[in-house]
Amino acid sequence: VVLVEGHQPTHATVVASYGVPDFKPVEIELARYPEVRRALETRQALHIEDATLDPLLAEVRETIVPFGVRSFFIQPLICQDDLMGALFLRMSKPGAGFGHEEQEFALTAGSALANAVRNARLHNTLRKKRDDLEIAYVDRYRELGEANRRLRELNRLKDDIIAICSHDLRAPLNVLLGHGKLMLGDEAIEGQNRLSIKA
Repeated sequence: VVLVEGHQPTHATVVASYGVPDFKPVEIELARYPEVRRALETRQALHIEDATLDPLLAEVRETIVPFGVRSFFIQPLICQDDLMGALFLRMSKPGAGFGHEEQEFALTAGSALANAVRNARLHNTLRKKRDDLEIAYVDRYRELGEANRRLRELNRLKDDIIAICSHDLRAPLNVLLGHGKLMLGDEAIEGQNRLSIKA
């Protein structure tokens, strides 16, 4: 199973291989796999009956002949017009090939596999978005907590300033008012001067 990203991929990732249960994903360059590249570009299944004679494989024939591969069948994995990758099948037995039934089976398996890959990618995308939203929520919660802390500090500072101003204004005003009352009580102040003290 070969998976790709984007509309015109130059690289692909082999994610599964027959007979290798602990297979680790391997990135490949599609230029080195003309049969896979052609199937992905055309989005059509590609059947190569004899790899030793097919002109498409001329540039890589020397590489594949030692492995004894005789026949290829590549089924693109397409789901809702999205290209997911390809199901890459090869046969090494002399005289064996991919008949009509095998090709139909590969088409059916490819459709199911494409749906599974698309669903897995959607699930991963949704999980990543959920994780991003959770991180954003935590960050926002921290920002709000910090803003509340700063507001409490500013409120305390405001209270301190008001207390200081109130004390600093009240003390001199009390002195003035006290002197004013004393002066009002003084019989020596008369007429216009007494009226200005009352005001």
